[in-house]
Amino acid sequence: MKVDIMFLRRKPRILYDPQPPENREVLFWIILAGAIAPILWLSIAYCVLISMENQRLMEELEERLEGVEHQESPAEQAKKPEQQIGSEKVNI
Repeated sequence: MKVDIMFLRRKPRILYDPQPPENREVLFWIILAGAIAPILWLSIAYCVLISMENQRLMEELEERLEGVEHQESPAEQAKKPEQQIGSEKVNI
């Protein structure tokens, strides 16, 4: 049984780039992340504030509508048939 000694002594191939990235590339990604992060946080905060304001306005509207009974508009009244009782016309 022969063993290939050259095969055993051969160094394994390196499948990745052993050189670290250049400082300019690292600096670029740090600056890019630093520029995007505040915009992301501000947009999330803005969405939360808008949601809270909408909720407050909805609660205020519900409070206003609790005391108000439904009143028919003139257009809704015109759709109903009228009956004449005595000398007056009455909506039914």
